[in-house]
Amino acid sequence: MEKIGVIIFVLITGYFYSKQRFSVKKIFQLSTIARWYTIPALVISFLFIEKGLHMSLQDIVKAIFPISFSEYWFLTSFVVILILQPILQPFLVSANRIQKLKMTGLVILLCHIPSFIGLVSQTDNYFSLV
Repeated sequence: MEKIGVIIFVLITGYFYSKQRFSVKKIFQLSTIARWYTIPALVISFLFIEKGLHMSLQDIVKAIFPISFSEYWFLTSFVVILILQPILQPFLVSANRIQKLKMTGLVILLCHIPSFIGLVSQTDNYFSLV
């Protein structure tokens, strides 16, 4: 049920972002905010949690670059949407209602049909090809 909330949030965000210009600055700001939470959490876990003493270099790199390594799946997906915005925006502005419905149907087919026929399985937080 929580996935529905995420989908609704993305739809609302997409509506508002469709009227804005693309900005690399937004992506860097989002990355900085993610680091603001991830790096202190890494330090706290290293200092106060026994498991923190056994952190690998990979855990440290993930904390420094949380979006690049999908540490937070939603933020990574959101950055992909921001990167695709300049490609999708001209279509969304110029397309009529029928064209938008066809595009929505195509996206639904491409994203959901593989899971129905068994090509995609759900793992912990994301979907991956089997």
